[in-house]
Amino acid sequence: MKLPPLAVAAVFAASVLPGAVFGQSVPNEPIKTTLCELASAPERFNGRIVAVRGPIQIAFENFTFSLSECESRKVDDVWLEYGRGPKQQPTTWCCGDMVPRDTLILVQDKEFRRFHRYLTDEKKERDCYNCYGFKVTATLTGRFEAVDTQPCPGDGKGHCCEFGGGFGHFGASCARLVIQRVTGVVAKQVDR
Repeated sequence: MKLPPLAVAAVFAASVLPGAVFGQSVPNEPIKTTLCELASAPERFNGRIVAVRGPIQIAFENFTFSLSECESRKVDDVWLEYGRGPKQQPTTWCCGDMVPRDTLILVQDKEFRRFHRYLTDEKKERDCYNCYGFKVTATLTGRFEAVDTQPCPGDGKGHCCEFGGGFGHFGASCARLVIQRVTGVVAKQVDR
């Protein structure tokens, strides 16, 4: 029995991409989203590969996307972490869950090296400790992970996860992005 050409193409596509349906996109293609979409529905993206653009916050114990501009949110920030590879994280010190659960590899191409160089350009000034030289915005692609949150003790306005149960500094970030690729890097020098 001879199959029609369209049926042959569908069988071929299914054999090349297990789980793929002919005519649909590749399952591992990143989901393009915004920071506020991540903030308002972290469970929707949990465990998925996403591509998201935003300003990076970097400090002694901080490497995050801030979500403070997002009105409706379930997490307050997204801890950033490089995928597996020889490059060290740009924060000076942090603790918490620092072991990605799989082998997501960081692509350390020219764009990534520019990104890392801008992030770690620290100004050595007498009255300034941890004064970074650039404000960096970039599109980061990687695996997004989030844990459940509850109102923070005290004012109840923030979004807290169980102490140490999140990511980054003291496990205080309730979401993280394990970075696989960096694109579209824009850096502006900080005036001092």
